[in-house]
Amino acid sequence: MSNKLFYSISFVLVFLFWFLLINPFGNKTDFDSEAWQNADFTSSDNLMTRWEMIDDLLDNHLKKGLTQAEVIQLLGKPEIKPQGVFHYILGHSKNDKGTGALILEFNESGILADFYVWDS
Repeated sequence: MSNKLFYSISFVLVFLFWFLLINPFGNKTDFDSEAWQNADFTSSDNLMTRWEMIDDLLDNHLKKGLTQAEVIQLLGKPEIKPQGVFHYILGHSKNDKGTGALILEFNESGILADFYVWDS
């Protein structure tokens, strides 16, 4: 076997090992309102609960135009609530170097105008 073929096969095997076992993208799960609202960041079992649901939440559940009451029904009370903005803590960030939060901005009428994920 040539060195070039050996290195190519080795690279593919190492990449597959890294991708399948280490899973750099984390676990993803469907959004569950109850699980989101009951996320316990003091337990190591729940540190990534909200991160695991964030993609489904953003793609399928959280929409501009919702009222503050509808958002609270969906996500519960925000952990931080400055004027016209809700902050929901996501827990340790996916890059494991800080924390993350879901930021929701409401207009003067209390309608969801914009939202984004902040990852420190």
